[in-house]
Amino acid sequence: TPRQKIVFIATCLSVAALSSTVRNQSIQSASAMVFLIAIAVMAVIGLRRTLILSTFFLLLLSGLSVYLEHSDPLYGSTYIALALGSQTALLIAINAIWNTMLESRYKLEQNLHLIEVASAQSRIGLFRHEQDKDTWSVNGIYRQLYGINNNDPIIGREHILKATHPDDRPKVVEHIRRGAQSGEHISLDHRLIGDKGLRWVRVNISVNEEQGTLVAYGSVVDIHDYKMRQDELDRVHRENEELLEHLKLATFEADIRIVEENLTQKTAHFISRGATNRPQPLTWSERRSLALDEYKETIDRCYESVGSTAEYAILDKHYLTSVSWVKQTLVNKFERDGDQIAILMVSNITKDKRAQLKLERSLKQVEAALTRQSEIAIAGQIGLFDWSVDSDILRPNAIFRQQTGLSEERYPILSTRDFFQLFDKSDGVACINQIRDAKPDSGAMEFQLKMQTEFGKPRWVRLVASVHQAYGEGAKVSGSLIDLTEHLELEQQLREANAALQRQSRTDALTQVSNRRGLDEYLETQLKMRQREPDSYFSLLMLDIDYFKDFNDIYGHPEGDTALKCVADILAQVTQRPSDLAARFGGEEFMVVLPSTDNAGALQIATRVQQLLKSKAIVHEGSPNHFLTVSMGTTTLAPMESLAAPELVGVVDLALYAAKENGRNRIEERLPEVPNTSG
Repeated sequence: TPRQKIVFIATCLSVAALSSTVRNQSIQSASAMVFLIAIAVMAVIGLRRTLILSTFFLLLLSGLSVYLEHSDPLYGSTYIALALGSQTALLIAINAIWNTMLESRYKLEQNLHLIEVASAQSRIGLFRHEQDKDTWSVNGIYRQLYGINNNDPIIGREHILKATHPDDRPKVVEHIRRGAQSGEHISLDHRLIGDKGLRWVRVNISVNEEQGTLVAYGSVVDIHDYKMRQDELDRVHRENEELLEHLKLATFEADIRIVEENLTQKTAHFISRGATNRPQPLTWSERRSLALDEYKETIDRCYESVGSTAEYAILDKHYLTSVSWVKQTLVNKFERDGDQIAILMVSNITKDKRAQLKLERSLKQVEAALTRQSEIAIAGQIGLFDWSVDSDILRPNAIFRQQTGLSEERYPILSTRDFFQLFDKSDGVACINQIRDAKPDSGAMEFQLKMQTEFGKPRWVRLVASVHQAYGEGAKVSGSLIDLTEHLELEQQLREANAALQRQSRTDALTQVSNRRGLDEYLETQLKMRQREPDSYFSLLMLDIDYFKDFNDIYGHPEGDTALKCVADILAQVTQRPSDLAARFGGEEFMVVLPSTDNAGALQIATRVQQLLKSKAIVHEGSPNHFLTVSMGTTTLAPMESLAAPELVGVVDLALYAAKENGRNRIEERLPEVPNTSG
């Protein structure tokens, strides 16, 4: 019979769906579970012949699922069940859906594989922790860092504390607690105890809420070598500071010159000269003329107030390709014979400044290395290039050429024009001008650009560039190119999936109208909006299917579900405005939200619902009317009247109760008793 066919198809689809949800567990257990559920359901509804037939197919599916264990059980079970049931049309549809799912899954697995390979090459441990279930998902690098065997299960956070240095454990516990409570991003450096001794690691943790469950995502990076280099640099820096402190008096006596400058006549002479053989500072006019342009304002500001100090770079007057550093302090400033006189302490700090700059460059190089390492973990591959600004020639690596399609065969010598013409004209010009105008060592510049390659489809890329210049050399640009296309597409898919999930969580599965959660949120939102514009009507309609329990007892729950869907379809038909909302309130009760609708309009819609249901002529022998009917209640807020959502629902519920008490199959109106807020 058609009824038996429906039950049979539903059973097959249930097997497929449930098998898919348990794909990470044993397929035999999944089949056994579905088998027991199906027997129980069909035993209740009394379909003995269908029970025998379905049992045969379910046993067949259980065996074939084992054979198909290397593939997705959804494909095997759905294909076999529908093939035996001769449901050709449904098979074609499910095959199409499945092929789409396989393609999406293949792309996702490719991306996950790239990230896994990148994290392995970069020595980055990755983990995912569901706090409610205390389940951990980690990669092999994470296990290596924390000394966990591949076969050992991970339970709780004990493995973290066990591998952490005792002195660092309180700090680690506090950071984990704060991250779990606040959900903020946590970054922490601490030491691990392993077979090879102590290792420094950097842990990054971000806690998100997914479907009501707190999930922590994180990475663990081995930064031991970086820490050791940083400690060595800090040690050298401290030694330099101590050395300068110890030599302070000696430097004052030996290297600092006291200079008297006539600012009006632009002349200078030394009051005292240093006793060492280091080069003597230049006179004011010489220093001013040889100073690099970016420091001339610094020199001028030093003369504004006594005690001002300036450090600046000047070109060596004998070797104009090299740079010397000078430090000067204004000791006194006065007027003599109408001329402005300045007394300064001037010293040559070239050696100290070069040591400082070298130290700063070393730190920047280490930080840049860590940044590149993190980007590799995210993007998988990075194109790199060097660019000599004077020659406009790019020197790329192989990955850069693959990303851009600028092959070595066609472009043996690659210019900046060849590269930047791949972007929109305005974007490319703005990007190249900003890079050329940047000062050396001013930090990295980032651009997110749309790149048109010879492969056809545009690609979104992130271009990172920094300008640096060695003494006596021209400016050079070092840069990287990261393909963001797959990452952005995955983000879009995730946003769409989240939006679909949000819609699903607010929709009644049976009737496809809004569920109670969606109703409560929408009603609360509409009433808050009405508080800003209270000069409009606002109505609610609530209905209950008469004698619905008797209907289920007489005709069975499947027919009862059909009746519920019929009523929901009628409500959807009468709520055509975008602001109207029909919702299943619970069981056989429904509610309609009608913004900007007065009581007459609400009664008109209620009457229309009765008429449409009557035209359906759904037989109900358990009702005095012999047909399916509904009882309805309405309520309306007049302009300037205000009431909270629970109280307004309570009023319309009283109206519905009156309709049921007065004989059912009728409409009752009840207006709320609320103060007018116009005064």
